[in-house]
Amino acid sequence: MNKLSPQPFYEKVNDPELRALARLLYKRMTPGDAGSKFSIIHDLKDMMQDDIVHFMYSKASGEDRFAFGTRCPELIQKYHGSPKEERTKSSEPTTFNYFDLQRRAWRSFRPENIIYVDKNYTI
Repeated sequence: MNKLSPQPFYEKVNDPELRALARLLYKRMTPGDAGSKFSIIHDLKDMMQDDIVHFMYSKASGEDRFAFGTRCPELIQKYHGSPKEERTKSSEPTTFNYFDLQRRAWRSFRPENIIYVDKNYTI
C-alpha cells in the first residue's frame, strides 16, 4: 500500500507573502511549531492592515521586544513614515516587516521569533 505524505500546510495559503513565510517556518521548525507560529503571523498581518497592534518577538540578540506596529498606509503617514519602504524587492521574504510606531521606522523580525500578539489591543 502506497501512503501519500500529508500536504504541507503552506500549500493551502493563497497570500504570496504568507506562503513564503510559512514555507520558511516549515523548513526551520517542526511542522506543529511552524503551524503555531504561522497562525500568529497570519493574525498579525491581518490585524495590521487596518490597526495598530501590540505584539512581542525575540530580537536577533535574544532580547524580547514589545512593539506597536502597523502596515496601514494612512497610519504610517500619520506617524511620518513612508509606506513605500515596507518591503525589499526580494521575491521570497525571510522576515516579517512592520512600521514601528515608537521608532517611526520600518523594522522586521524572523517569523519564527514571534512570541505574542495582543488581540485585545488595537487602535
